[in-house]
Amino acid sequence: MVIERAGFRCESPECANPGFYAESHKGGPVLEVDHVDDLQFKGPDHPANMIALCPNCHAVKTHAVDGDRLRRLFAVVVREQHANAMLDDCPGSSPPSAP
Repeated sequence: MVIERAGFRCESPECANPGFYAESHKGGPVLEVDHVDDLQFKGPDHPANMIALCPNCHAVKTHAVDGDRLRRLFAVVVREQHANAMLDDCPGSSPPSAP
């Protein structure tokens, strides 16, 4: 669900390679689903707390000095992406089109 929601692309707005796509040996994209708020720190195991990242962005979020800033940024991105995905899944939940 998370990788599909991401359109099979890295969801980081700061990705150094926007639109990154590489195919794995299994035929899917080389993306890593990461918890924005880590499970070990009681983050929820729910798609609204998960982000699809390319391997580089995942490493930066996990190991870089500004990882906390990225977590805050990713929380905003994921909240918006998840809300939009839920609207897309609910027929009739979109505002009506103008005539």
